[in-house]
Amino acid sequence: MLGNRKYVLNSYNAIDYMVLQEILEKKARNGYLIDKYKFGVIRFRKTEPKELDFSIGVYPKAKSYEGVDDSEARIYIKAQEEKGWTYAASIQNLQVFYKEKGLDIPDIDKIYQIENIRSSLKLETVSYIILGALNLFNMRSLFPLEIYRFYSNVGLFGIILLPLITFFFLYSSIANIYHIIRLKKLEDETDITYRNLSLAKVKRRISSFIGFFVFFTLIGTLILDSGMKNSLVLMTLIPLGFAFFVGFRLRDFFKGRDLDPFLKTFIMVILVFITVFASSNLTIRYYDRINSDGMVPDDVFGLKFEDLGYIIDANHTEYYDQQGSLLMPKYYSYSEYIGYQRLVTEVMVGRNEDLTDYFLKKRLERMTRYYSVYWDARDFYPDYEQAFFITSIKGDAKEGGTLLIKERDSIVMFTLDKDLTHEGIIAIINEKMKDLPENW
Repeated sequence: MLGNRKYVLNSYNAIDYMVLQEILEKKARNGYLIDKYKFGVIRFRKTEPKELDFSIGVYPKAKSYEGVDDSEARIYIKAQEEKGWTYAASIQNLQVFYKEKGLDIPDIDKIYQIENIRSSLKLETVSYIILGALNLFNMRSLFPLEIYRFYSNVGLFGIILLPLITFFFLYSSIANIYHIIRLKKLEDETDITYRNLSLAKVKRRISSFIGFFVFFTLIGTLILDSGMKNSLVLMTLIPLGFAFFVGFRLRDFFKGRDLDPFLKTFIMVILVFITVFASSNLTIRYYDRINSDGMVPDDVFGLKFEDLGYIIDANHTEYYDQQGSLLMPKYYSYSEYIGYQRLVTEVMVGRNEDLTDYFLKKRLERMTRYYSVYWDARDFYPDYEQAFFITSIKGDAKEGGTLLIKERDSIVMFTLDKDLTHEGIIAIINEKMKDLPENW
């Protein structure tokens, strides 16, 4: 609530217009009259408590991604005002009117009410089905649960949000299809909404909760991650900005064109999906390019070519990528290159030792899923809690590979093309591990 204004997120659609009428009447009795609707939010203004009768006409027919025909809506609104009704606001194609309780005037026109509600539900259902199917397809990446999901808060909360969003889309699609079938059998608009208005309110409040939860979780994770990777917010917001731009441009393009609603919806979803995919890839490539050199902290913990006795020349490059999440407070990868030779250090720090053991297991699973194998390295590195070689052939680390060491809440991985069992390499790595911070 701001001053004498109150703002409420609208989660009701055309099928719920009777429920919305009841809510608006209750608000009026409590001294709040609907004033305006914009971007999914209903604004109420503070007034004296009033006993009012509200009536909502669903008009004109919704058109796919064109919005409401303002000229048709104005004609309809004027006709109802001439009957004595007071126009309050338009919630998309829901035209809201009210009158003093008991005032004897003709009802607002609802000749096309059922037809227009079914049309709105059809368009909404097409969108839900397509988005639900895309999210269901993307959910494949959650199974099996990959270690990289824990590198950032966006990835971590995606484990929760993606199934939740998918469920919302698919459930809403099924509910809408049920109402479309039911409305086809009706002639009397008085039986149009749920028979149990309280149940309708509960369902819509659950929808609002899901929407708020998803929105604030996304914002919260972006804020948390922005402190660990400054460009992550832009990497998320830029593709979303392009998606909204394309969506609104398509809305203008479709206006007045006689195309099938399903075709309009399908074209919109596909083009927005391509836009998000392309802009995300371009943003990530740009981020990788600007951070490929010169962003490495001076005190970074990692194995370096200098430690191996190399002379650093003009062919030397380095790369540093840092992330982190609530469960994995620190993750980073530090790489050095001299020509075609590569030296990589990766560090993962768990919130506690149990989580660190879980991350160790998931990382070993991921790194040995296809060709490599892991085997015990404590015969060569006995000073650590756990140590594993990850190589192409079990028992042979002479051609190089990855050495994975777990110490307290930290997991350290060294990847190099040197004999990991050579005394000199063992000594260098043991010396480097002495610099491992006890408290990250």
